Amino acid sequence: MVARGEKEAPIAAPVDGAALDALEPQLLIIRATNGKSKKDRKDKVRLTTTVNPDGLEAFYARYAETCKAGMTLLKPRDKSKKKAKAKKKKAATTASGP
Repeated sequence: MVARGEKEAPIAAPVDGAALDALEPQLLIIRATNGKSKKDRKDKVRLTTTVNPDGLEAFYARYAETCKAGMTLLKPRDKSKKKAKAKKKKAATTASGP
């Protein structure tokens, strides 16, 4: 429904099958950063690459391998503080109970 004074959007002309076959698949642009914020802009790394749609699955497979390799270098979280806090809270609730 069109409000008074507004123009209706034009409808796209139908495209025949031969025209669709003539269209080549467009390259996809993949962009990534290292996640640095604005205050660390000088340390920010930006990567851009183009991928053919036919090679997208292979690209994501290699990308996942790279991400997994980078995760092995991450330091595991120290959960001992969290466990101690939960244990202390549990002991306090059971001691004050009936």
